[in-house]
Amino acid sequence: MYRMYFVFLLSLVIFFIMGCSKGSNITLPSDASMQYQNLPVGVTDYYSDGTPSAGIGTLGLFSIHLDAEKESAELTSLRNTAITDVLEIVDITNFLQMAPCHDCVDLGSVSLDLDGNLVVSIGIKHPFAPGDPLKPVSGQNRADLHVFNIEGTIISNATGVVFPGIGKSAAGFALVNADGYSPYLDNVLDDIYPTDASIHPYIIHFDDYSAGNFNVSNPTGFESVTVPGPSGNLVMAMGCDYDYQDYVFDIDGEIDLLFAIGCTYAVSAASKTARFTPEYRVPQHLKKAASEVSIEIITNDLKGGDALSTAEIEIHVVDISHGVAVGMNLDEMFADSSVDDIFIEVPGVTSSIVVIDGNNPVSGTGHDPTDPLIYSATITNESSADEGTYSGLIKVSDTYAPGQNLSPLLNGMDGIKRVDPLLNPLSGTFPISEFATYATFTIDVATGNDPPVAILLSDPDPAIIEQLDTVDFDATTSYDPDGTITLYEFDFDWDEIEVNFVADESNTTGLLPDIQFVDIGDITIGLRVTDDMSEVDYDSVLVSVSEITDLIYVDDSNTSGNEDGSHDYPFNTIIEGLNAATSGFLVWVDD
Repeated sequence: MYRMYFVFLLSLVIFFIMGCSKGSNITLPSDASMQYQNLPVGVTDYYSDGTPSAGIGTLGLFSIHLDAEKESAELTSLRNTAITDVLEIVDITNFLQMAPCHDCVDLGSVSLDLDGNLVVSIGIKHPFAPGDPLKPVSGQNRADLHVFNIEGTIISNATGVVFPGIGKSAAGFALVNADGYSPYLDNVLDDIYPTDASIHPYIIHFDDYSAGNFNVSNPTGFESVTVPGPSGNLVMAMGCDYDYQDYVFDIDGEIDLLFAIGCTYAVSAASKTARFTPEYRVPQHLKKAASEVSIEIITNDLKGGDALSTAEIEIHVVDISHGVAVGMNLDEMFADSSVDDIFIEVPGVTSSIVVIDGNNPVSGTGHDPTDPLIYSATITNESSADEGTYSGLIKVSDTYAPGQNLSPLLNGMDGIKRVDPLLNPLSGTFPISEFATYATFTIDVATGNDPPVAILLSDPDPAIIEQLDTVDFDATTSYDPDGTITLYEFDFDWDEIEVNFVADESNTTGLLPDIQFVDIGDITIGLRVTDDMSEVDYDSVLVSVSEITDLIYVDDSNTSGNEDGSHDYPFNTIIEGLNAATSGFLVWVDD
């Protein structure tokens, strides 16, 4: 195995020069046919002797021209030629270095959905037919090129959305139904097609999360590697038919994109003679980072200008390798590959990154979209953002670290790409900066509510009166800067403490006329107004009541006039002795 891999390193620089054509309206370098050969292969796992056991790579690269107005799409392969028996000396790693897929992508249909999004159906199939073990082994007759976790990645040079806290920028267009965003291809493809974005959206094909016909009792790991081929476990088996997935684009007019087919793979056969008895470890051959990441907004109470307003969200993560046992069995991992930490940033809203411990989900196993890992988080409007729609980014990191399994054959790096034949093959090695999956989202900040302003006026003003006098109260000059006042409430004995306000009278007019006062002393009349967003404000008026100076005449005989046995009394005397007086008397004020 060691010798075979050394040949692989040397062969990277001498295999064929592939044909290449420019995509529709996509600007490629003049030497794109050479640069296109520099597609990377990342090696993520190693056997004990230092030789690779699994990794990630690219099957093919295409250009796509979309026209939303014409509801059209054009697909152009950046490879014109097919690989033939050159595969005779190529293992799976070299197979992916050459990006062998030139006609394995098909446009199924193009239409507009009810929201006006352009829906493009794209099909992907394996570029090689299944092998026949009854025929001689050859470069094409084999059963060791099955690949996993097929991702149709969309790459655009549209100006990206920057997330400075996390240190990434997302593509400047919306793939509405993306399963996630990946950083893996960005640096290499920037040599061909420079982009502002550093993460790119993808859709998963062959998304069968079941065990399929995987069987740990079989030496290959699957019940069969020919007919039937491997199934389930996100595998794209040799000889499979097209798997069509809808790509929903929120675009206007025309746009040019690159379409890359990413996959994970296994160095499955140690020699030519083992091409029909390859060893497949599941889920070892699935990518280390999460497969799917999405967000669900549970409640959103974010308000413009309100630094205390919040939104509650859930993050859903599918990671088929999360929590899988570490060991040497075919259904175990060589090294732990679980969700590590989750980072959330909403520029303009959050002033710091929200961090969630990936080891403590609320629920879920993450091994299937029907049972994702679920994490809860709170987004706070720390920056007092104004009303509007804001872009957010979620990063899901993995416990599998870059450079974790160092190989002396790769000079301590994680991956390799083709280089000029005059250069040392090891000059094409590169590190993988992270194993992470991203998701973008948008969240609304509602109009901030300005509270109402309560204003209470009295007539007379100031309200200095005698007993039995009346006062008119007017709250109609109260106002709400950004809405309406829906309720006026009055407390006739308020201590000016808001929590102690008790509404003795309420209405929707704001007018309270002819209120009569009896008790002597100072009385605070409170006003509380409520606006259409349930915000309140308070105001008050002090009423000073003095003893009445006029005489009160009581007609004990119940006759008119004060000459028929009537008596003169001060007002307070009458009030104090009222319940002792005979019934049926008249009381009036001499004014």
